[in-house]
Amino acid sequence: MTTDLGLLTKAAEKWDKAAKDFETVQRAYDGQVRNIATDGSWTGMASMSAYTAGKVTYEQYTAAATEARAVASLLRDAHAQFTELRGKLKNEVAQAVDAGMKVSDDGTARFDFEKATEALADAARHDPDLHTTESHWTQSIGSLVQAFDDADQGVKLALTAAVKSSGILGTGVNGFNAKAEGDIEKVEGRREAQLAAKLNTTGHLTAGEITEMKRLFRDNEESKEFSQTLLDSLGPKGTLLFTNHLNESMEEAVGATRSDFDSIGKGLATSLATATRSPDSPFYGKWREGLRKVGTEVVDSRQKVQVRGYQSLVTLMARGDGYSTKFITDLGDDLIAAEKHHPGVWDMPGGKNLAHPPHWLATDPLDSLLGIAARDPKTAERFLDPKQMRQEAEQSYSAGRNKALTYLRPN
Repeated sequence: MTTDLGLLTKAAEKWDKAAKDFETVQRAYDGQVRNIATDGSWTGMASMSAYTAGKVTYEQYTAAATEARAVASLLRDAHAQFTELRGKLKNEVAQAVDAGMKVSDDGTARFDFEKATEALADAARHDPDLHTTESHWTQSIGSLVQAFDDADQGVKLALTAAVKSSGILGTGVNGFNAKAEGDIEKVEGRREAQLAAKLNTTGHLTAGEITEMKRLFRDNEESKEFSQTLLDSLGPKGTLLFTNHLNESMEEAVGATRSDFDSIGKGLATSLATATRSPDSPFYGKWREGLRKVGTEVVDSRQKVQVRGYQSLVTLMARGDGYSTKFITDLGDDLIAAEKHHPGVWDMPGGKNLAHPPHWLATDPLDSLLGIAARDPKTAERFLDPKQMRQEAEQSYSAGRNKALTYLRPN
């Protein structure tokens, strides 16, 4: 709480300077050293060897500048996050004190009998809800401390990734990171995607990896950068495969592990809502098109529960909320188009497919999507808008589409 966070920005300035210094040395190297092997005046095997070595060195100066700027960006990002979180924590502690609490160094809130008047202290002693009030402040402060720790781990992850060599050089020496990322949330999104891909590939995660996945989702539930990076890295099919594995793992797990997978599933649903909140973003159009391609396909025939893409998607969506009206209505249109183009698409063959579907599966994704839309009156109204239906009925429908109310109402 008393750390000088300004040191982070000062360090960032030095890293920016380091990047400029690398570029200055690179120009000098290119003009005074590397050009000897590239100006055509030197030939033979030695010149070829010098050319190769010079190219590697030149590229390493570029990588060094990229890495330095990424570190500078991460430090500034850390400063912004820590400053905001510390402000929230200080404010919460101040409110607890104003409410008559005394907050210990470990964040535990207890009624401050020493500062209270005799009458107030006597009333507190006889208040049956005192423990509940104390627990409320302790939990509220604890959640902010947890958020601070989550952010701190995110910074550590991003800084470690930034200074990791982007590959082993031909000389066998580790080099600078030419692909260093200067955005903490994007680094965390890629890490979450790596863990999800491991579950997709191996079918299991270690206890430490499960804990890390929960932290990453908890720390980034409102981050568009994290969410879009995660989903873009996995792709629509990888995301749907991931949610299927989560559901299967949760069904098989017991106790705390079951709760862990449930938490991860809810985190993924929240990320989906966050990532698709801006329909004008390049991500949105790309993601929707990708869903169209896998929506009616079996996600993975090797899984115990072989389901279609849209079934997996809506099953996932049911675990979260906060989806934009645009995403709900666009998805509704795409589901209707899929059903019209593939009648009976959800009536999959028997046997190991859907003869005995698990209880968690949205076997009829359009019906389940209506339930999700119904959670928000405005979204439900937009999804089933009679006025718009009448207006569009006067026009020819585009190929493969129809409005939801027309499609759903009985003949």
